[in-house]
Amino acid sequence: MGASDFSVTIFSYPEGKLLAGPMAHSGVVRAIAFSPDGRVVVSGSQDQTMRLWDAATGEPLGAPMVHDSWVLDVTVRADGLAFATGGNDRIARIWEIPSTASTVEELLSLARRANGGR
Repeated sequence: MGASDFSVTIFSYPEGKLLAGPMAHSGVVRAIAFSPDGRVVVSGSQDQTMRLWDAATGEPLGAPMVHDSWVLDVTVRADGLAFATGGNDRIARIWEIPSTASTVEELLSLARRANGGR
């Protein structure tokens, strides 16, 4: 769930057990999507960024991707390696993963190495 406390948190349903998070932005989170396999969380915020997160750990996957205005909507391409965002500036952007990752597993592996093996 996204929250006005500027974070994304994943809970189990119906137990309500904390699974991952909080995944912090510096503004209200306006949009959330999961990759088709459920392993990557995509969030968009009033801090004018879209962020990718490891759904299992809550760790960020790379640096935030910056918009010129609030990010109001996010969606994920079927292979999980490209994302679309819609901003308050009425501009839609397509973001492709700028790495050698050709699968979500490779993306997660690259991000874990960049984060010190976590």
